[in-house]
Order: sequence, then C-alpha cells, then structure tokens
Amino acid sequence: MATEDAHLKKAKTNQAFLETIPDEFSDWLAIVAFYTAVHLVEAIFARQGVPSHNHPQRNRRLKRRYPEIWRNFRPLYNASTLLRYTDLQIDAKKIREELIETRLKTVEDLVHSELSEGK
Repeated sequence: MATEDAHLKKAKTNQAFLETIPDEFSDWLAIVAFYTAVHLVEAIFARQGVPSHNHPQRNRRLKRRYPEIWRNFRPLYNASTLLRYTDLQIDAKKIREELIETRLKTVEDLVHSELSEGK
C-alpha cells in the first residue's frame, strides 16, 4: 500500500506533467488531471489505512464519506473515461477551465484541508 506521502508526491509529479501538455493533446489533459485527483484522494485513504482497489470502490467511498470532494472528482473521472474509450474531443480551453482550474483545484484544496485537519 502506498503511503500518504507517496500519493501526494505522485499527485505533485502528475500536476507538473499536466502543466507541460500542449492543447493538441486535450484528451491527456483530462486523463492526467483525473489521475492527479486519484492520488490526492488516495492520500486521505492511505492515512486511514484503507486504499481503494478500483475506481467504483473509490467513487462509492468518496460519495459516502466526502461528498464535496466526490462532486468535484466525479466530473474528472467521467471526462477521463469518455476521452480514454471514445473518439470524443473536448476543447483544451474547456478542459483547462472546467476540469483543471475548477474541479481539480477544488479537489486539491479540499484534500489538503482534510489532511491538515486530521493531523
């Protein structure tokens, strides 16, 4: 099981990579944003000693225990899934504004708040 610190480090690494992705790869903007959020929420679960084993389990746990995080995490999950498994295209500007600057930023803020309260 990865530790809280390992998940936070991976989220930070993903965030740094996210900032280098050109607009022409808008699908990867959404995918990397989602996996950044995954590591953020897994940091909370690692602290509790209960990692998620799959996406459905993570979504259920977030929805039940952290509904505000889940409301912002879920659109990242949905967009990532759509863009990974379909030929759907979403404008990079929309991804950056709606998913990264709004949803991912909110997940990050809420997770860091949760982690700082728990110390």
